[in-house]
Amino acid sequence: FGSSEAGIRAPFGARELSALVMRWGVIGTGKIAHDFVTALFASKTETVVAVASRALDRAQQFASAHNVEAAYGSYSQLLDAEVDIVYVANGTVDHVSTTLACLARRKPVLV
Repeated sequence: FGSSEAGIRAPFGARELSALVMRWGVIGTGKIAHDFVTALFASKTETVVAVASRALDRAQQFASAHNVEAAYGSYSQLLDAEVDIVYVANGTVDHVSTTLACLARRKPVLV
């Protein structure tokens, strides 16, 4: 895993797996996002580094409440950030388009 042998590309760039802490970005700021982030911070191998909402003030409030370092007022800004994986927690009506946007930017996604 993570080897360049046989044409396999490491999914997280040059970082060593032994030192890997998955950097999550969260799209959405509702209750499910809150519950997910709370659970994720209990892990030693996962952290949330960014959150995005359609409204910057909601993202900033969420980031402040959960000690997340970056808050964005658009989903595309989060996809430009240094995140390894994205959790999609926005409204269900937007899940398909948001997931496709994540995949288009080559970001693994959990919906």
